[in-house]
Amino acid sequence: MKALLLMAALFASTGFSGCEREKPVEPTPTSVQDLVGTWTLVEPNAYKVTLVIDPIPQTTQLPSPLPTFNLSGESAVNQYNSVLTYQASNQSQIAISPIGSTKKAGPSEAMQFEQTYYTNLKAVNRYELTNQNRLRFYYDGGVLVYEK
Repeated sequence: MKALLLMAALFASTGFSGCEREKPVEPTPTSVQDLVGTWTLVEPNAYKVTLVIDPIPQTTQLPSPLPTFNLSGESAVNQYNSVLTYQASNQSQIAISPIGSTKKAGPSEAMQFEQTYYTNLKAVNRYELTNQNRLRFYYDGGVLVYEK
């Protein structure tokens, strides 16, 4: 009888833990420093597109009092560059300066993809790291998804 009561108590303390629903994974809080590195665009992914994020040293900061980061990379045809800044009060809110790029010609479909990518990248206003290797840049009407 004691063995039966002991088994019932053991079942009651551990047996129901498997019945709980799994909670969705919440993105962990991050800082803009977590963005530093080389990323590859995975959505949309019609062409190989890279994004390199490097901090601008404090001694060469642009006039903004907020930390800034160089953006560069390769798009469908050309290489590009820009600057990323963020709001100190809300680190997930960012702004990207106008995009500069080389001026090589390429297939019309690739050139159109590239121009759309530049327009969307310039419109980015917030980011989210869903894990260490996945970055989402949100703009009005869409999202650019990158992986390290």
